[in-house]
Amino acid sequence: MKFFDLKLTSPRWVTDSSGRLHVWSMSSDTQLIMQMLSSGVNEDILAKLPGHWTIVDEREENPIIASDRIRSHPLAYAFVNGTWLVTDDFEATRTLKSLERNDQQARIFESTGFCIGPYTLAESICSTEAAHYVILKKDGEKESRLYTRYAFSPDSVTDAEEFSDLFKHALDSSIGRLLDVVGERQLVIPLSGGLDSRLLASYLRLKHVENVIAFTYGKDDSDEVNISHLVANELGIDWFVVPLDTSKVHKAVTGSDFEHFLRKTWKGTSLPHIQDWYPLSVIKENKLVEDDAVFLPGHTIVGNMHDENLCEKGHSYKEILAAITKHHANLQGCYHAIGRDPVWQAELQRAALEIGSRNNPRATQELIEWFNLRERQAKYINNSMSTYEFFGYSWALPMLDHEFWMLWLKGGSHLTLTREWYSRFTSHLYQEATGRDARLFHQAPIRLTPAIKRPLQAVAKATRADNFIAKYRSVRIMMNHPMAFEAYSSLSRLQQLHAYLCGKKQVGLWAKEFVEKGWCGHENLLPPADQ
Repeated sequence: MKFFDLKLTSPRWVTDSSGRLHVWSMSSDTQLIMQMLSSGVNEDILAKLPGHWTIVDEREENPIIASDRIRSHPLAYAFVNGTWLVTDDFEATRTLKSLERNDQQARIFESTGFCIGPYTLAESICSTEAAHYVILKKDGEKESRLYTRYAFSPDSVTDAEEFSDLFKHALDSSIGRLLDVVGERQLVIPLSGGLDSRLLASYLRLKHVENVIAFTYGKDDSDEVNISHLVANELGIDWFVVPLDTSKVHKAVTGSDFEHFLRKTWKGTSLPHIQDWYPLSVIKENKLVEDDAVFLPGHTIVGNMHDENLCEKGHSYKEILAAITKHHANLQGCYHAIGRDPVWQAELQRAALEIGSRNNPRATQELIEWFNLRERQAKYINNSMSTYEFFGYSWALPMLDHEFWMLWLKGGSHLTLTREWYSRFTSHLYQEATGRDARLFHQAPIRLTPAIKRPLQAVAKATRADNFIAKYRSVRIMMNHPMAFEAYSSLSRLQQLHAYLCGKKQVGLWAKEFVEKGWCGHENLLPPADQ
């Protein structure tokens, strides 16, 4: 097709015998995916495909490009001089003439760390979205469609024990399929002090999976490092730590290797997930894991809800949209300007249309979770997987596979609105694997009697001391982050402190630096602004 210029760079692409169907997959059964697509691409088939994948189908008159639910491997596309350019390397778009910065998306990016909707930081260039496919037409028109709706089942599971059994079944199915694909290759768990990675490690231990290793990165004696070490010891899993020294990390990120990493992983839509780059560079250089290892981060369908109180009756649609904006667009300390942006407003409305009727009793939960999954999770969080690819490793996200989406949407609101059920489930699984109580690794809170606690809370609220204490704690962490985040900024410590006291977030400093002048002294990757 002369109107279709395809530039695919990843070695993971597989093309069928016709030369017109191309499938990218990661730690998935590519042949099964090919077989399911043999008769064509439609919404029903796309919704049922397992694993992590991206598709380019040239078999029909109008080519189709599609992303899985988590946007594993996004494609950039643009119609230029009568031809559709489609590529998985955003740097390839630099060959286009008159490439200009999308100033509106740049403003949104500074406050969120990602572009919204199908847009990128370059005018006239779009990017595939999570759970969408795009039909590209000869005349330059395009049609983007959602192939699966994020909607909770009206016949939800309300019994916690039954939901736990279904969750275990989903683990069996998703991880079982993964193990069939990767065989005896080493599985590497980035073990944090939280629930998600602990759940994966516990499950693999219970199933007696061999060749598993865990690692943690952080400053010496940080809580995360100490907790992760304890968890690995209790589970009997080999473990190592990548120690972080702020000065060494900062020196590394000002080098040419880091700039190359930024170019390969920004994808035109999101802030590169830089915090994984330095630890993985140490792991690669020192051969701490096997060359063909598969990394299993704990990213999960669980926990994408925020502002749970909005699910109670009496809250307006306007309040819900404002809460979503505040949650995602507050990196510069103020979200109101982004909330008034017409593109931001349009994308919020489109997300609302994608979940269906507002009269659905769980519409608020659906909208908040879906917007989070479609935007921040799919673009900023899941883009961290490209760091593993950059170093030549494979990855898998079994708790974001097809089974878990279907399972989660069956769960009753009291099981899914918060992480309480999930925390209990993980604790039980951990206890089953170790014989130990997971609560031993949580810092015990200070116990106060109600007679003392209530007056203290009232005084703190009346004097706004509660806000001061919260800000003090936040600033203190950001200035000396356990994962050395302060090393990823070219600002002095005094400048960082001033920014935090003004309400800016750590990632907000990174996003602003990335957009305005280039990160850590490197070349600005954004196209030039329109003069």
